[in-house]
Parts: sequence; C-alpha cells; structure tokens
Amino acid sequence: MKLDRDGVQLGYDEAGSGESSMLLIHGAFADRSSYSEQFDHFAKDHRVVAVDLRGHGESDKPDEEYSIGGFAEDVAWMAEQLGLDAPTVVGHSLGGPVGVELTGRLGVGSALATLDSPSVIPGWTLLHPGKYDAAIHGDDFRATLRGFLAAAYLPVDDAARLAEGLDRVDQVPAHVVRRTWDALMKWDPTSALEELEVPFLYLDHGQPDVDYELLRSFCPQLLTGQTVGAGHRALQEVPDQVNGMLERFMQYAEPLADHARAHSGSFRYVSNPD
Repeated sequence: MKLDRDGVQLGYDEAGSGESSMLLIHGAFADRSSYSEQFDHFAKDHRVVAVDLRGHGESDKPDEEYSIGGFAEDVAWMAEQLGLDAPTVVGHSLGGPVGVELTGRLGVGSALATLDSPSVIPGWTLLHPGKYDAAIHGDDFRATLRGFLAAAYLPVDDAARLAEGLDRVDQVPAHVVRRTWDALMKWDPTSALEELEVPFLYLDHGQPDVDYELLRSFCPQLLTGQTVGAGHRALQEVPDQVNGMLERFMQYAEPLADHARAHSGSFRYVSNPD
C-alpha cells in the first residue's frame, strides 16, 4: 500500500487491531520487510504499521537532499493520515534516530524503542561511521558500505541471510545511499533527546562505546536491554528475544519508565533495612 505526500509515494503495510498500536521504522538501505518476524507476531493483538522511508523499499526515491528530520516528518504525516493514535514507535538502526525525532521533536507516539541504534547517542556517529565518510563519497562506495555493514554481524549469524541483506543494499540507488548517509552524519540527536519524555527502551545487539549514562543524562526514563548471540539483524536472527522484550516494554512502559527516573535505571538496596 502507498500514500501520496506531495507527489512522493510512501509505502507501508498495516495489519491487526486492538487498543494499542505499533509503528515500525526500518534502518538505512533496508525496507519494511526487516520486521518480517515482528509484523505478524504483534498484529495478533495490536494494530501494526510498518513504513518504507523515502528513498527505500517501495517508496519513491527522489534525487534530493534527505534528512533525519525529513524522514520523521514523512512518518508523522503517514501516522496522521492512517489515524494511528499514540503508537509505540519502534526504530531499527537508522530508524532509531528517526524515532527519536518523531517522538521527541514532533511529539508522535506514546513510547519509543530503538533497536541497535547507537547513533541516538551524541557523538557516536562521528566516532564510528564517521571513519567511513570520505570513502562513502568515493568511487568504490558500495564495497565500503558492505564492509561497514558486515562488521556489525556475528559469526553465528545466518550467512545466507547476511549475504541477502548485503546484496539488497547493492540495489539501492547511489544518490539514496550517499544522501541517507549524509543525513545521518549531519544529525545531532541532542535537541530531540532533550524533548523526549515518553518511555524509552534502548535495545542493543553489541555495538561499541554505547554510553548509557550519557543517554540517561538526557532521558532519565531510559530502559536498556541487550540481545544474546545475534548481530545487527537480531530482528530476524533472534526474534524470540526481541519480541519478548518489546512485549514486556509495551505492557509496562509507564511504570518501568517511572522506576527508571526514580532509580537511574537500576535497583537500589538500602544499607540498613531497619
């Protein structure tokens, strides 16, 4: 299915019904099929919408500047058009920054879960993806991109699934690759994090230099979790782990966020119970 926003077709799928809803946002150079193991699972009890960002999947791929804020504005517009009321926003990889903009700056969503999205932490993007920036603008950018993406997988991940994902990246037009990359390089999460007040789950798959305390300094309601035995495609590799944590978060988002605000995200034992 598609919606037309000022002449740009934006792809999406929706299914399910219920009192609560989910809005699924994929990562860079991917599409909404990234959530193949989540979409039907959560549609059993919730209304679920999965979108293709501008330039990705079945959405149009205009030759123009892209930005994280622009992606978020597209998704906010789609949510309004679809009558999606206060969804739990779930963003994988690049979808995490888009989700932070969506829930923080634009005020869309009742809760946010980011999945393997360390770029939401101020300074992380320049520290790690930033090392590849010049090469992404060089002649052999696809090999560079493959190397960057492959580094975020584990040796126990399904080799065929990894190869399929990397091959799919090769089909993304060059202007989309470079301008989506530039959008991430230019994005500063600080202001959106400062406005982010909804319950926030950061779910990691093993990224380096994840500074939870820095993230918590902006978002004291932060909850954290980590998958075991899977890399960047944990959505498909270990869906039982991912889905279980998302289910628990959706069920108890508000009281868990309140506890995190009160106790800095961890238990507190008293030294003298009496």
